[in-house]
Amino acid sequence: MAGLTLLNDLTSPKPWSLAPFLGWGFGLAMHGFSVFGRGRLDTLKDRLVQAELEQLKRRG
Repeated sequence: MAGLTLLNDLTSPKPWSLAPFLGWGFGLAMHGFSVFGRGRLDTLKDRLVQAELEQLKRRG
């Protein structure tokens, strides 16, 4: 990001380096949420796994 900002400062008066910075930041935030903010999603996954296991036990 520093390289893009430097390139932007040297070549253009318009702040075009802001767009990749915001996109990268959004992607990083979404990744962080998927890794550390999974509270409700884990319980849903656990319930779905348990339901599948119960169905498999009933079949065989």
